[in-house]
Amino acid sequence: MAERGFGGEQLAEMGKVIDAQKSDVFDILAYIAFALPPITRAERAEKQRAKFYPRTTPSSRRSWTS
Repeated sequence: MAERGFGGEQLAEMGKVIDAQKSDVFDILAYIAFALPPITRAERAEKQRAKFYPRTTPSSRRSWTS
């Protein structure tokens, strides 16, 4: 993307414009391409944790909470 004039600096600036400074580049690109609302890294992590936590064993969960 940088070769096409849309590198990290431009994506970071777009993140500021759409109020997504705490979001990943994925969210910024999803906003640009599909008009999806950006979510923060913490929100994305929590969604995944809620999705996969019930499928894990107690010993593997310890690594998530430390």
